Amino acid sequence: MVRYNPCTAFFLLLHFFDNCKYSATFWQKCRLKLRKESFLVIIFLSRFFYRKRSPVMKTKELLADSFRSLVLTMPFQKISIKMITDGAHVIRPTFYNYFQDKYEVIEFLFDRDIGSKVEVMIENDMEQEAIKLMFICFEKNKEYYRRLFEITGQNSFGEFFAHYCEKTFFCILSRHPMKKMPCDLITPQSLAHYNALLLIEILKLWLSSPKNVPAEKIFEAYQYIMRTPILDMIQYPEI
Repeated sequence: MVRYNPCTAFFLLLHFFDNCKYSATFWQKCRLKLRKESFLVIIFLSRFFYRKRSPVMKTKELLADSFRSLVLTMPFQKISIKMITDGAHVIRPTFYNYFQDKYEVIEFLFDRDIGSKVEVMIENDMEQEAIKLMFICFEKNKEYYRRLFEITGQNSFGEFFAHYCEKTFFCILSRHPMKKMPCDLITPQSLAHYNALLLIEILKLWLSSPKNVPAEKIFEAYQYIMRTPILDMIQYPEI
């Protein structure tokens, strides 16, 4: 039987009700006045009870959901704007009222799935939980994000996500005083870049693997790699 701690349980509940779209603005009103556990309760309850959306946002989300469905059935390059609007049951020009192109739809979905949630948790000093939540979010739409990573060229998801990760890690490092580094070359920018590369490669390895590894396990593996020097991973023979 799989057992979850309270924090993970709330993450799972939050994503079970993820069809209840809710902006980060409300979350920000729940800031540091609450303990972490209470904060997660507020997130969950707000997503459960506040289901009403404006017609504008509903149309935008219909277009985005249509795009996601298409990504799961055909190569990204073959998806046309008309296919997206047909799936959302709107006329083709409607697409351009909300998005410039398909790449902007990718960014919108990422922010809705992951970005807005991670941002609020980081702002409330829940950095570790934010990264863990990122893995859980990727697991929920694992095949979709696996296919996005296959897109190559300018404005690809991989390029966008690399920039996002580096920016996010730099934000985390900038929020707190840093210990003295042994070398002046080790800066918050270089650390953010290194950690972004590590996170991206672990996610890509996980998403492309045929093995069904739970998000919690891959997050534990990520933490282990982050915290353990590579030479300490070697099992040297006893003399």
